[in-house]
Amino acid sequence: MKVFLDTNVAIDLMARREPFFGDAKEIFERAAEGGIELLMTPLSFANIFYLMRKVAGNEKAKRDLSALRVVVTIVPMNDRQLDHALSSAGMDFEDDLQGAAAEGAKADIIITRDTAGYKRSRIPVMTPTAFVRTL
Repeated sequence: MKVFLDTNVAIDLMARREPFFGDAKEIFERAAEGGIELLMTPLSFANIFYLMRKVAGNEKAKRDLSALRVVVTIVPMNDRQLDHALSSAGMDFEDDLQGAAAEGAKADIIITRDTAGYKRSRIPVMTPTAFVRTL
């Protein structure tokens, strides 16, 4: 199963944000065991780095992202995804970009805590908590 992760889920794991850390950890552990493939975009990595460097510093943020990189498959963002996001009626441009990338990668599901940002998604959307219950 191809599981597209929104940025907030990876940040929950890396920053150990409670009460969200447990579900994020479970998703990543299941991916490491096999059976699900985690998908993310370079945009997520840029956003995570921007946030994490403020609290952890550049070097630690890069080390943590390098560890994350081993577990996830990076999906491309190209002109088609950009054009889709630009023409979307969504309220969050980043979510529109991420959703277009998930569609382009043929993701089976999008996991996010911001389900409202993906209201127009053609791919099913679940919270991490709901997804963990299905594992």
